[in-house]
Amino acid sequence: MPESLPQKPPKSQIFRATMASVLASGILGVVAAVAGAGLWALVAQQLSYQIANCIVLGFQVRWLPHLVFKADRARELFSFGWKLLASGLLDQGYQSLSDLIIGKQFSASSLGLVSQGKKYPQAVGSMLDGAIQPVMLSAVARVQDDEAYVKRLVRRALKTSTFLIVPSMALFAMVAEPLVALLLGEKWLPCVPFLQMYCFIYALLPIHTTNLQALNGMGRSDLFLKLELVKKAYGVVFLLVAAFVFKSVYVMVGTYMLTGIISTFVNAWPNRRVIGYSYAEQVSDICPAFLLAAASAALAWPAGLLGLPAIATILLQAAVMAGAYLGLARAFKVEALSYLLATAGELLGSRRARG
Repeated sequence: MPESLPQKPPKSQIFRATMASVLASGILGVVAAVAGAGLWALVAQQLSYQIANCIVLGFQVRWLPHLVFKADRARELFSFGWKLLASGLLDQGYQSLSDLIIGKQFSASSLGLVSQGKKYPQAVGSMLDGAIQPVMLSAVARVQDDEAYVKRLVRRALKTSTFLIVPSMALFAMVAEPLVALLLGEKWLPCVPFLQMYCFIYALLPIHTTNLQALNGMGRSDLFLKLELVKKAYGVVFLLVAAFVFKSVYVMVGTYMLTGIISTFVNAWPNRRVIGYSYAEQVSDICPAFLLAAASAALAWPAGLLGLPAIATILLQAAVMAGAYLGLARAFKVEALSYLLATAGELLGSRRARG
């Protein structure tokens, strides 16, 4: 990251702003979805997140813009930022192409089912991951000259994000059918397989975002752009083969899963050299969350066979899985749980001290 960037707020302020934004936007998104807003619920969630984040940070950081222009800083920021802009445009173009192919090659109803299956895992995954990644990016940018410390920060972010997102996606996949019936109605039950596939896709989100944000924090937006070019190249090939050779929308979404798995290798590869964090180490760091989530889901799954009403089934399976997951994590002394509890204790302690 260019050295002349404005001073960033402390990590605790970023964390508080992010958590407040996540909670506010998440509640608004869920309420909008239950009220039947459809895809607009996701729009409302994203907009409210950004607005709330700006407001909370604005109250915490006493900085006001000034009418000053410095060409040297503009050049530094542009050199770093245009690559991120190009990467974002590539990703949006890829997503739009995917939707266009589904709508044209198959049907509007197929596109609707895929979109409904995607939006809820996407919202939950982005909400949880978004509470951690900005904090990591800020911390890495501040200590980018200390490779060993950067690696510790990135490892902690990956473990913590995975610890939160993987069980959430496992629970989502398990309660998909009663949840869809409850929120969207029986007519949307055909989107359940797509929702479950997207739960797998977004369970891999932490390994993607953590590696990419680490590169950004180290000022390597050039590598970020190169990775996007590589991923979109094979992603488009997979899309076209699934749509025009296999001619199946299920195979298309299946290729997203395959692309997600391959992209974990691609995104992790540069950090083996940049910060000394190998793919094998990353797999070792995320394994506990996947294993505990699988064990907890296995314990909660039989509750779905009791024939209870949809809301009762969802609440019971969620309670059993949460209890099992946290209990196993505590029994095996999982580092991410200890870190989250310590962070929560520090935040509560600081509030009491100010009170």
